[in-house]
Amino acid sequence: MKTAKSRLLFVFALFALVAFVGLSVGAAAAASAASKAATAATKHINAEYLSLPFADASDEARVKRGLIVKGDGKVFKDDGSVVWDISRYNYITGDITKPGNFPDTVNPSLWRQAILNTEHGLFEVTSKDFSAAKDGTDVRYIHQVRGYDISNMTFVETKDGFIVVDVTSYKESAAAAVKLFYDNLPAAKQAKKIHTIIYTHSHIDHYGGVLGVLNSAMVDNPDTVTIVAPEGFMEAAVSENVTAGAAMSQRARSMYGAALWSPQLGIPQGRGQVNNGLAIGLGNGTSGLMPPNTIINADNTTKVFDDINVTFLMAAHTEAPAEMVMLFEEYNSLCLAEICNQTQHNILTPRGAEVRDTIAWSDALDSMKKWVDGNPAVDSAWGPHTWPRWGNAEIADYIGKQSRLYRYIHDQTVFLMNKGYDMTEIAEVFTLPPDLAKEWFNRGYYGALSFNVKAVYQKYLGWFDSNAATLWKLPDKMSASFYAKYLPKSGGDLVKAAKLAYDDGEYRWTVEVLEKVRLASSDWFPGGGAGYNNALSLQADAFEQMGYTAESGIWRNYFLTAAWRNRDGTLAAALAAPGAVSFGADTVTNMGAKEILDTLSTQINAFTNASNFKGTILWDIDGEKYVMNMEDHVLWTKAALVASPADATITLTRADLNKALVSSPSYWLEELLKDANISIDDNKGLLTSLAALTRIAPPSLPGVSGGAPVDPGSTEQSKALLSWSNGGVFDVGSENSDSVIVAAVPSGRTVSGITITNIGGESKAISGATEWNGLRFSVDVPGAVKVSGSPIKSGIFTLSLEVTVDSGSRTEKLTGIVEFLIRPASGIDAETFVESEPSRWTLAATRNSDGSYAVTVSVPATAGIPKDGDDVYVRLAALSNVAFKFENDILYVTCVAQSRAALEALSLSYVGCVGADGRLYEQTLNPAVTWKNIGTKKVDGEGNSGGCNAGFSATVLITVLAAIATRKKKQNPR
Repeated sequence: MKTAKSRLLFVFALFALVAFVGLSVGAAAAASAASKAATAATKHINAEYLSLPFADASDEARVKRGLIVKGDGKVFKDDGSVVWDISRYNYITGDITKPGNFPDTVNPSLWRQAILNTEHGLFEVTSKDFSAAKDGTDVRYIHQVRGYDISNMTFVETKDGFIVVDVTSYKESAAAAVKLFYDNLPAAKQAKKIHTIIYTHSHIDHYGGVLGVLNSAMVDNPDTVTIVAPEGFMEAAVSENVTAGAAMSQRARSMYGAALWSPQLGIPQGRGQVNNGLAIGLGNGTSGLMPPNTIINADNTTKVFDDINVTFLMAAHTEAPAEMVMLFEEYNSLCLAEICNQTQHNILTPRGAEVRDTIAWSDALDSMKKWVDGNPAVDSAWGPHTWPRWGNAEIADYIGKQSRLYRYIHDQTVFLMNKGYDMTEIAEVFTLPPDLAKEWFNRGYYGALSFNVKAVYQKYLGWFDSNAATLWKLPDKMSASFYAKYLPKSGGDLVKAAKLAYDDGEYRWTVEVLEKVRLASSDWFPGGGAGYNNALSLQADAFEQMGYTAESGIWRNYFLTAAWRNRDGTLAAALAAPGAVSFGADTVTNMGAKEILDTLSTQINAFTNASNFKGTILWDIDGEKYVMNMEDHVLWTKAALVASPADATITLTRADLNKALVSSPSYWLEELLKDANISIDDNKGLLTSLAALTRIAPPSLPGVSGGAPVDPGSTEQSKALLSWSNGGVFDVGSENSDSVIVAAVPSGRTVSGITITNIGGESKAISGATEWNGLRFSVDVPGAVKVSGSPIKSGIFTLSLEVTVDSGSRTEKLTGIVEFLIRPASGIDAETFVESEPSRWTLAATRNSDGSYAVTVSVPATAGIPKDGDDVYVRLAALSNVAFKFENDILYVTCVAQSRAALEALSLSYVGCVGADGRLYEQTLNPAVTWKNIGTKKVDGEGNSGGCNAGFSATVLITVLAAIATRKKKQNPR
């Protein structure tokens, strides 16, 4: 036993040394300058988050449910020093439904999460009557201690004792949690002992407190307690916390904001660390480890602990390299481990770790959801962070949406990656679809969306963006020294500074500086010209010299290719085009059918509104059946183990599938739809819609230098010649529906020939107005190609234009290709939009069958807002059938927006000011704008500011403007 104890203490000492030690700040010097208040720009940015659904108070009910006792939330070491004190965060209070009252120095969404995470103490999660007669004589519980550490400790009661799931980060926190638990147990249960510990995964905040749970006898005799962990636990724990532990510890100081509550810094409350997303904060205790003696290594393994059956599901390489979830069967209670949380998690943690596998993560969540779907009795779900959820349907929705969250991040990052965008370009503009983004538990409180997108990119392609300018980038400090050396000598001219560096042989800095010039050429050299050409030429020279000195053959190739890219525009265009996927017949033959179907998930453009359909497609390939689901803009293929209803069915042979994949690897689904030998039952047009999503252009990335890369299936010229809206996907409804522009030709160019080709290969030349396939095509030459009507069936159409370009010096003809999809509006679910700016306005719009939108805007009466009977002037734009009504100090405006474009351009304003007498007075109105007076009182000073000059208290200007268009852009973390 002495040997065992020595081994355990050695491991304990080793982990204590390298884990979270040093995260607190000791005698720090006072800050040289006080922290600053939020600027007007910061307030404006934070106000944009007020459109989130703050009125939903259900999380507050969840986080408080089952509270038994709070305790003091304080943890100390033996020497009296503080490990954890939640009273530091007593200032984080407020009503989560009233974000306008939150401090302006914290993102209101994060402050909401912080309020929820401050709830601490001992909680009841669920209970079960184990008595044979169900008379309440043997009621047992699952309890949880939250808020005494970054992680929770959960106690599952058995007949003769307790199972503990995860043991927090530090022995001091764990001991405090155990004491709080036992102090509040009924006297009859005080004798029950902890007999089993389960580590859900290999992160130190889940096993580090084990020595605070075990007594000395257990440490001396480790076989007296069962310690359970997933396969690979010890290897992963050592890898993440010892091998790279010192570096991780240093990085964690910033990640967890450990210094930001140091009294020596004097940072005011609300201007430092307020939340870590998964919990309110991180302590500073002593971590250790007791190795497991029971290993779980297979899905659906069931172990009996005392009289409780626990079934395990493996979740390796998700949130941790070794992880598992579990179902406590008698309690019908699900432990989610850390793969499902009340926040978006990290695919790559900033403190450092291996990049996590989003597909494995998503699959594990999906497998867990099947447990819930298949067992309606499962009614509680909890984990080692944040708070539980209750109710079978709610748990299934929670797990399902987080599963689709990680799958969407993976698939659409890969989609854009394969279109030629680099890591930072993708991360800058990546957004979640509304149904996923609106869920509080998908917001990026811990794992930021931008960081996660970069992690997916890194997993596949690494840190290098394939730009020769970053292949051998200078360290920041060295680069900065060159800026200091060369910029003053050049008079601030970057190109001249680069030439000075080039002459000194500092080629790497020359390349770095001129890359900025190349990418922002229109800012430095509007219209190009000699200055721009000189910059490109100098950078090419520097690349060339770097190639001449490179020992690595592939580095030499990169540098010399970049040099000739700058010198030859044809080569530059060829290098910019995304690569094409190709498969040899042998490769295809050896791929599984599901592997092939899975490739579609990363080939569709889910950023377009066209991907909002929900449906199920059944694939029958030589009798093997697969179900393909589209939900929340995520495409997912699974083996059809049981018969299930489908919205569309496609029956084919494996030979048919192979032939399509070899002949058209990027658009093989489209090839299948052309094949007369394949049986298709698809009255909703789901397959055609899906095929179109692989054809349309990728979403534009505003602010990305050089514009979007060329989409396969189009040409470089077409990008310059043509533009199209909404991703090339159009819903056409009744005969009276508005026309939609599918292609626009820039001014100064003329169209000399137009051909439309559908997915079946039929073509028709059009001019003027032409009817075809139930559609009406009209051409305004020069100008735009429009389509309207009611199509017989949905289909993909290729628009080929021959455009004459007159540059003044010469005339040439170029051919452009635009691919787009026409869908019947009847095949689309009605869309409902609800946008709001709390305390200012709420807009709800529902799409009608004729393509118009029924709109209701409500504006509550707040300070300075008109009351019943006041004069109100309302500006009208893009509206019809307008009605106004005051009710309970809320102004309701109902109207009809004739199209999506009209809805997005909707403008509704109060214009006026409140005089010293409390009445509303109008300001001078623009005579070019139509105004309607809907009040009943006479306004003083008609046509001018009237009583406002007598000392007014506030100007009233409430505007609903482009509500849908602007709100959809607010999903990225700032």
